[in-house]
Amino acid sequence: MANTSAVPICTLAVSALKSPIRVQKFAIIGTYAENRPFVRHSALLHREDSIDDERAVTVHHMGPPIEVDDLCQCHVIGQVGLTNEETEAIEDWIAAVATQYCGISVRPLQQYVIVPHMDWVISEEGRPQRQRFSCVGYVIEAYSSTGIELLDLACLPDANRSDAETAYPDLIRIATRPTLAGRLGLHGDGPWKIPLPGYLFHSTARYSTAETRPSPFAPVSVDHAKYP
Repeated sequence: MANTSAVPICTLAVSALKSPIRVQKFAIIGTYAENRPFVRHSALLHREDSIDDERAVTVHHMGPPIEVDDLCQCHVIGQVGLTNEETEAIEDWIAAVATQYCGISVRPLQQYVIVPHMDWVISEEGRPQRQRFSCVGYVIEAYSSTGIELLDLACLPDANRSDAETAYPDLIRIATRPTLAGRLGLHGDGPWKIPLPGYLFHSTARYSTAETRPSPFAPVSVDHAKYP
């Protein structure tokens, strides 16, 4: 499907910009860990914006908790040229996820899971009630609602504990709490098949040169958690 907006199809580190770039609504935003260029967080840009330096932008994301109109540091941008129909599909998906949590009280980590990227909470009657996500999972599922599959989730490399702690610094705190770590999907001492935020940007980077939209990206090592 062709891009119906004038925004460029591109993936880049904001620090490399020489002039402002127009960034499309629901473009993927990345935040670096302290040891750049490891990307530790991913989010969806709330509205079209012009970006020319690293700053906080308004996003939808899994914090945790799931947040809309929240702020997130923008260090990396990935945009694939969403059509108007795809933008509308993501809007509908965000609204549908929000309704899953209407009228109930849950703690932030009850919305959160690391492995797998998304998991359904099932009722006692066996019905799916609400979804839990990692930050990557939130982005993956939002784009999947449009038919865009960003990652080959069956072909993820092993991530060890130090990789996980870089992406999820709070693991340092929960490492001594096996029950909580288990609820997040981090059973044992690793390694784990974790879809890390940086993988998303290696996926979107292929869109700028592809004549047709590429197949899901299969990272070959945890080095792909770094971008560029």
